[in-house]
Amino acid sequence: MHGKSRSDDGDDDDEQIYALPERTDAIIEEARKRAQETGSMFQDHSPQVKKLGIFSTSCVIMNRMIGTGIFETPARIWKGSGSPGAALLMWTLGTLITYAGLTVYMELGLTIPRYLVKGQWRSVPRSGGEKNYLEFLYKKPKFLATCLYAVIFIFLGNTAGNAIVFSNYFLQMIGYPSESSTDRNWTTKGIAVIVITVACLLHGSWRSGGIWTNNTFAVVKVGILWFFIISGLYTYSGNVPKVPHPGESLSSKDSKNFNSNVAYLTGFGVHGWMTVLLDVNFSFGGFENAHYILSEVKKPKQRLKYSTFGALSLVSLSYLLTNIAYFTVVTAEDMDPKTLGNRTISMVFFEKIFYGNEKAQRALPALIAISAFGNIINATFVSSKVKQEIAKEGILPFSDFWRSEYRSPFSRLRQRFSGGSSSRHEAPVHPHPHHPHHHIMHRRSHQRITELTPMPALLLHWLTSLIIILAPPSGDEYTIFTGLYAYMTLAWFGVFLAGGLLYVGYYKPYRFQRAASGNSSSSSKDANNQHNTYNTNNTNAPTPGYRWRKIAGFTPWFGPVLPALYFCSCIVIVVGRWIPEPSKEKSMSSTGIAWYVVPTVGMGLVAIGVGYWSSLTYLLPVFWNKRLRVRRTPYLDVDLNFRYEEVHTAWLDEGASDDEEEVDPDLQD
Repeated sequence: MHGKSRSDDGDDDDEQIYALPERTDAIIEEARKRAQETGSMFQDHSPQVKKLGIFSTSCVIMNRMIGTGIFETPARIWKGSGSPGAALLMWTLGTLITYAGLTVYMELGLTIPRYLVKGQWRSVPRSGGEKNYLEFLYKKPKFLATCLYAVIFIFLGNTAGNAIVFSNYFLQMIGYPSESSTDRNWTTKGIAVIVITVACLLHGSWRSGGIWTNNTFAVVKVGILWFFIISGLYTYSGNVPKVPHPGESLSSKDSKNFNSNVAYLTGFGVHGWMTVLLDVNFSFGGFENAHYILSEVKKPKQRLKYSTFGALSLVSLSYLLTNIAYFTVVTAEDMDPKTLGNRTISMVFFEKIFYGNEKAQRALPALIAISAFGNIINATFVSSKVKQEIAKEGILPFSDFWRSEYRSPFSRLRQRFSGGSSSRHEAPVHPHPHHPHHHIMHRRSHQRITELTPMPALLLHWLTSLIIILAPPSGDEYTIFTGLYAYMTLAWFGVFLAGGLLYVGYYKPYRFQRAASGNSSSSSKDANNQHNTYNTNNTNAPTPGYRWRKIAGFTPWFGPVLPALYFCSCIVIVVGRWIPEPSKEKSMSSTGIAWYVVPTVGMGLVAIGVGYWSSLTYLLPVFWNKRLRVRRTPYLDVDLNFRYEEVHTAWLDEGASDDEEEVDPDLQD
């Protein structure tokens, strides 16, 4: 299903070029000095630890996907769809939609941005995820896509919901009184604040330690799911007294078990089905996680497909088998709201298998708390990187601060105890006769590296999570913000990403255009030579050129079918959330939150983003007579991975000349 990827490597990469370490250091120091003089940022994308390999990248995905959704949502999906058979069908459909969505992210992530490297335009994957893709697909109006994404992600890309879930299950594990009270509410909020603080401090003080912790939690969480699966198989053997008829819910002999014959008669209407689809998509949320940190991934064009599709396959299989394990133990009567109460299906599962064993039953909250904490560790690492990328665009107040990095305390301690030296093989800069701003570096010397972490971006992440934890009434945070996250980042972003890809990849005609005359730079000469290859008449008139599929770094099977499937499914969710619940009695919500809250708040965030963009592009130029310019200069290694990046933002006088950046002729209209 996932098709194939192109390494996009040319013969020039095999050229053996030797750079003197002294000259290499001089080039780097010159770039650093220039960045300091101009107020630019000079970022090292490969600090103390190596870039993420296939295993670590897979763990970034799995640790995000396996959160609390698989323990919280299956009951709602069962009730909303009407039967175990229909519920499994929805989980299967969710898997298919997720695979389709992943192909959209892969095609965009391995194709853009593109840089002129050694006379050829190459795809160079970069951190940022949807920010990069939306900016490319929707270039005009300028900065609109960036501002909208910034507002939505800064507010929703936080760990508040999972921190509250961790607090609740932690209190259950230690036997804290569950009665609702002011003390209980503030205790829950206090623990949530502590846990997000611990996660931020971990990633801020020890980058490699945060990655190792993430990998450990990913392995543990997969093990937790398979513990449920094996427990379900054991129960099916008939050795659990509390489950005399295992698998009864999956039987089609008795209609009272919500069997598949009445699946479409006992659900909750159109709104119920839309809520079910949203819950399933939320449970699969995180499949795109690696795209947020592509600058941290080793050889993404060659290896990303193995880590992403491998992780998704393992998680989706585990999800399906876990649900079958639930249905083996839990019956339709257990799902009666009067019987179920505030319990989840995972709680009923544990209670029936370990009936009479209080210690074993108390282990379930511990397992879910572990899963929630692992999700917090993962989201903190990834979200801080994205918020740093947003700050690099210069649209935030104090962007220079939020995008900056500082030497980690762990790095300082290690250098102190190691005698002040730390070196390993690195890729020094080597000048090439290609685009002057896109440097390639070759591994020819040792270079001392210090571990840097995005502490300001972590602070921003901590502040937004803190506000969301403390602001809403206790108990509503998880429901509101998980719904908002799924609705905005999965559904709405999915509509614009898949729709934009369908246009640029399968509809939009591209044309080559000659470079402007009089430009004698080597890069322009290379570009002109490349244009002349396709424009045999050697005139200034544009001629038809390659379409997107000729330069795409990843080509999925079935052409536009998978992007179209993802686009249609996201449209259904976006529209379906505005369909009201049929009645109070048939409402799927166990809280007092009205059905229209999630889509309304989501559209409110869009309105805030539009207002912010209007202020940036219209009000500031009028009152301040300035306009924003952003330049990002990459330094690449021999594998075309980001090694360094120079980021320069400036507010220019209105009317001042501003040379436009070169654009890949393959992508020109």
